Amino acid sequence: MDELTARHDPNPYPGRRPFTDGERHRFFGRAKESEALAELWAHRPVTVLRGPSGCGRTSLIHAGAVPLLRDTRHDPLPVADAGPLAVPPQGRVLPNAAFPESDPYLLTLLAAWREDPGEANPVAAFLRRARRRGRPVAQRPVLFAVDCAERWFTGGPLSRGQLGLHELLRTVAADPGVRLLLSVREEEADHLVAAVVRHDLPVAEMRLGPLGWSGALAAVAEPAQRAGRPFEDGAAERLVDELSAAHEDGSVEPVLLQAACRTLWDRLDDPEETVSLRSIPRMDDILTDLCTATVNNIVDALGAAASSLDAVAEAEWLTLRTWERAPEDVARRAAEIPSTAKEAEGPAVEPGGGRRTPSAAALHLLREAHLVRNVRTDDGLTEVLQHPDLAYALVRLGERPGRSRFHAGPWSRLRAAETALAAGQVLLARGLAGSAAGHPDTDAGFQADVQTVLGNIAYLHGRYDEAARCHQRAGELLQTIGESTAVVRQLAAEGWSRFAAGDAERGVALLRSGADLAPGDAAVQVGLGRMLWRAGRPEAALAVLSGVLNRHGDVHEALEIRGEILADRGESESALRDLDRLGRSADPAARAARALALARRGRLDAARAEIGEAVEAGAESGPALYRAAQVELMTGDTGTATDLATRAVEARHPPLPEHLRAEAWRLLADV
Repeated sequence: MDELTARHDPNPYPGRRPFTDGERHRFFGRAKESEALAELWAHRPVTVLRGPSGCGRTSLIHAGAVPLLRDTRHDPLPVADAGPLAVPPQGRVLPNAAFPESDPYLLTLLAAWREDPGEANPVAAFLRRARRRGRPVAQRPVLFAVDCAERWFTGGPLSRGQLGLHELLRTVAADPGVRLLLSVREEEADHLVAAVVRHDLPVAEMRLGPLGWSGALAAVAEPAQRAGRPFEDGAAERLVDELSAAHEDGSVEPVLLQAACRTLWDRLDDPEETVSLRSIPRMDDILTDLCTATVNNIVDALGAAASSLDAVAEAEWLTLRTWERAPEDVARRAAEIPSTAKEAEGPAVEPGGGRRTPSAAALHLLREAHLVRNVRTDDGLTEVLQHPDLAYALVRLGERPGRSRFHAGPWSRLRAAETALAAGQVLLARGLAGSAAGHPDTDAGFQADVQTVLGNIAYLHGRYDEAARCHQRAGELLQTIGESTAVVRQLAAEGWSRFAAGDAERGVALLRSGADLAPGDAAVQVGLGRMLWRAGRPEAALAVLSGVLNRHGDVHEALEIRGEILADRGESESALRDLDRLGRSADPAARAARALALARRGRLDAARAEIGEAVEAGAESGPALYRAAQVELMTGDTGTATDLATRAVEARHPPLPEHLRAEAWRLLADV
């Protein structure tokens, strides 16, 4: 639900979705926490907000800290979610393939900030522009935040060693005028804090737990009072007592409170002027309602996803067979999940012992619905139920299943694909996005976004022919509604997908088409130059890049690529003229190219000083590693040169162009 819709929601309780920036008037029970977070965020370089799933971190940021900061004339930038895929509430989904050198997690942040990803060091450039656009208040820092930071540690190979996170932290370390807030689930918080510390940044940590009894009472009673239908004397207290009964300290899980209150509000009869004592449900009924809706939604999502997957490999077919088909299946399997961390640390069930846990896809959906959360034990990461009494409700549903008629809409399906991909559930992500394709209640723009999401998923997982087809369809849809800029990006995405699939000629032709459609767009022209270089046509690439620089001046990426090509060709003086204009902002491959040019001009000490940082930052960059190998060879270190050249031919982010790969193999053969 977007901010405008949420603000006019007749139900004052959001349920299991987080509060938005526009719902300050409904957000109660966290006054002290809101003030504490706002204070840390405004004054510390990096603040880490940590807490278990369902504790309300996202709501605290949006409806608590952000409004307080705005009251004090701070103006925080839009909060972005981490992840390899972004489905923004407004604007188009960015096609990852159109930016093949960019980290997908970084692209996601830029999409949330509506920032052009075509620039060098785009986060720093974005923050500079944000400072210029900001209010003219002296010494006000730029405040920005990234939610769901745990996704940097759960996305597997897509996170590429948290490259996007490290770029964020490098930007903060280099700019004393910015303040970064990172929100993370508790089970990954220590990893995140360690990453911040590695950048020599002071970090402030704030732990968020359940609501206390009095905070829970405010969260229950105040929204109803503001909505004109207050709780009867003692009714709100009765509900809080029910919700806190399982905890000796009287604490309440915020997600459970909001879900219970939303259901209660929806069931009130219109004539009632107050929420009466007799309408307050027992805890058993609250949990049963929650579980009934959840297991039905999960089966609905799994069914829709499975139905949309047409051509699947054998391994994927075997995965599909594990997906649950009935609500009672989900309930029975979920009931086997330990209720507490202590229970999870108990003796393991022997093989064949009777326990059957949910499929990986269902388990992910249970986590997103806040029925299950991850905890760390001595044995590593494991799942437990969000509330200790959920097991009883799940067992009852497994025996006598309830039914829910709710079906998620296409927008919800696309957002669900986003979270599934971030959790490493690739097949589920494909299926959920595919289930939104062709939906009758959507327009051409939305369907273009669906195809872009499907193309992104395919591209990020090496299904390049499939990605090309998706981006072609997206471009055709966008053409029907006259979105020319988006069409050019889809041409670039299709072109890079064709290139990755081995059809370099088709890839170059598609990028030329994009360049013809947008002759004044330097980023499109630079993309063509990059592909020509990657295709082993450095002379053609130089002609395109020089044309860009002649028309547009010092375009950072054009200087970078031209400098790299010139360094590879042995034109060291010309290469240094380009690369020295970039300063410390050059990417690892360009810095390695500068080191190579320095080495070839006899400045070996300067070259070795440059190459160390370039190798560390470009650990997965084929061009950076190969140029570093050449520098080490010139200094006489054949062992290191061999190791770097071997890594270069195996690197994939980005891979070596074929003409440089051939050179790297010759180097290995000669040493």
